Amino acid sequence: MKTVERVESDVRRPPPEKQEELRDWLENLLEDHLVFRDEFKAKIERGEEDIRKGRSRIRKPWIGKVIYAATFLSAMFIQAQATSLPTAPSTNEDIQAAHLEVTTLPIIPSATDAAIRTFDNPHWFYVNRDIVVEHKADLAQDRHELYLFIPGTHEKGEPRRKGPEGPVVFCDFAADLGYHVVVLSYPDETPASVCRNDSDPNAFEEFRMAIIQGGRSKHINVERSESIENRLIKLLQHLEKIRPRENWGQFLNQDGTIKWETIAVGGQSQGGGHAALIAIQHRVARVICTGAPKDYSQNRNMPAAFYSKESATPKGRFFAFNHRQDCTGDTSPEQLLKNLKAIGLEAFGPPADVDTEPFPYHHARILMTGYPVVTVTGPQSEGSLTAHFSMLNPQNEDRWKQVWTYMLTETARWRECGSPDRFGPQRSRSRSGWPLCVERAR
Repeated sequence: MKTVERVESDVRRPPPEKQEELRDWLENLLEDHLVFRDEFKAKIERGEEDIRKGRSRIRKPWIGKVIYAATFLSAMFIQAQATSLPTAPSTNEDIQAAHLEVTTLPIIPSATDAAIRTFDNPHWFYVNRDIVVEHKADLAQDRHELYLFIPGTHEKGEPRRKGPEGPVVFCDFAADLGYHVVVLSYPDETPASVCRNDSDPNAFEEFRMAIIQGGRSKHINVERSESIENRLIKLLQHLEKIRPRENWGQFLNQDGTIKWETIAVGGQSQGGGHAALIAIQHRVARVICTGAPKDYSQNRNMPAAFYSKESATPKGRFFAFNHRQDCTGDTSPEQLLKNLKAIGLEAFGPPADVDTEPFPYHHARILMTGYPVVTVTGPQSEGSLTAHFSMLNPQNEDRWKQVWTYMLTETARWRECGSPDRFGPQRSRSRSGWPLCVERAR
């Protein structure tokens, strides 16, 4: 019996419910391969064309797809087994993530938009299909929220990592809590610290908005096509096209703009600063800053001016997790705390020491750690860098699981309000004298 006939026979043998299960399995597998290979899609389309023109004895089109895909994949697997060699783990910490049920795949930015010509290192996305596609009852519920992670500065000239960018284990963890997750590639080689000696109080904001929306500033110029917003829009449109069952399109409005209220935005270092400004400009689901926000004007000896602006996102949705010995970016821990106070996060209580205080950390929005204890000899010394990345270091997963859960799931019930008339009845006053208002649980 020929290979195709044998596969056809095998497919027809099980009862209908098993055939449906086989189809679901193959659709999942096909979606993963479509990410990597345009030629794979072309082969499937040629198979469909053969079916439409009658060059097949198969009566049901979907069975034709299954047979063609199964035959092709079988050949591909045999070839892979014959030619592949063992490879080392490819996560950013050279360890294997334990979240095997999470799909983690790259997308090249220029594949989503031909106008993207620079910083073409891949975006990465994470999704637990058992949650967002199968909706299995024994797992977390689909949150219908995207966790957008914006990485920190990449030093110009340094090679990019092989394998996923960003905090792999943290992103796996978020996907297992029901988030769709994207780690976005963007113009990341110019640090925001170039603004620290600028006398213009708006220098930090203009620098960041040029990267977020596209535009010109004194310190950086970014085309709209290369901006964070355009890259995210085009990525979501691309994922919706090639992986429709995962419903990536739910994070876009009908006019193709970003549906910010469905997005939890976070970031490390410079990325955390971008996240904070996005949340001040747009109402988002929540904000998570690690090793951030660091925009402190040395020239004016004060936090960046935009931290004190009226925020579109309620302050109860901001979370910042930092190390007490992190001096990177020429911003001291004391200056970073001044930044967080300028945003208004002390309204939710003093900083919580997560090393000694139990979950839920008196519902604070400023979270601090001293782990590990390091020796700091300068802003970019080994000790300072270790502190800077401690909060998302995958080797600290067991230590930080409760902190990560808190930041990703804590319901934003309280917020600091600028006006009782705008936000509702006044309940009480924070330590800073601002009225605290109740926000309905989401």
